[in-house]
Amino acid sequence: MEAEKIDLKFHKTMAQPFLKKAKRVKKNLAILKKEKLPQQLLSDITSIYEKYNQVRKFSQPLIEKNTKHQFKNPNLFLIVFLYKEISKIFNEVHNLVKHDKVKSDVPNEFFLEMRQLKETMMTLAFIGDSAIDIGVIRSIWHTDNPDKIPLKGKLDPNKKIFTGGKNQAILWDFLDLYDSKILIRHPNESTSSKSSLFEAIFGIIYLEGGLKSVEKAIQNLKEKLG
Repeated sequence: MEAEKIDLKFHKTMAQPFLKKAKRVKKNLAILKKEKLPQQLLSDITSIYEKYNQVRKFSQPLIEKNTKHQFKNPNLFLIVFLYKEISKIFNEVHNLVKHDKVKSDVPNEFFLEMRQLKETMMTLAFIGDSAIDIGVIRSIWHTDNPDKIPLKGKLDPNKKIFTGGKNQAILWDFLDLYDSKILIRHPNESTSSKSSLFEAIFGIIYLEGGLKSVEKAIQNLKEKLG
């Protein structure tokens, strides 16, 4: 019980900078949307909002259905699903501002932060990867006989289902997030990319609910897979 309290405090502390960054992303996008930018950039910003709505409408319910984790901070999906598009827009606007072609109310120090969202997404994936390792072990341990130590040979196959890159890509496809009018990612994207996205989702689950939530999500996915 004491360990769970420590984990709860730790993951809540870890979550704060990610939540603040996601909030800044949303705020800065709203600023850009109202500014006098080239029409193509304004269209790209509109496209981000449309895709984010698709994430909320289609992808989030599908992930929640399969993991049974109710997401409390959907703003984090902006970083997971749309970091490439957002980074590109802020990079282009920053170049225009730097060459005095447009003016922007986005604070200058935030441009670099917005352009480095890939690093934030990959940090989420790193956290998710680490949490999955522990969550898998907890989900396959003999809880009915806690004094019995399972054989490593029996643990390995179960663990690899969730920790192997190729398997994570299969699990990502299993979530079936492409049932949308606006595809968030092309179904033929690389195994590595799918694996990172899968881990990033579990990074969010950990930040929102700790290892207990990760363990439950893994158990629920295992049941869905049959």
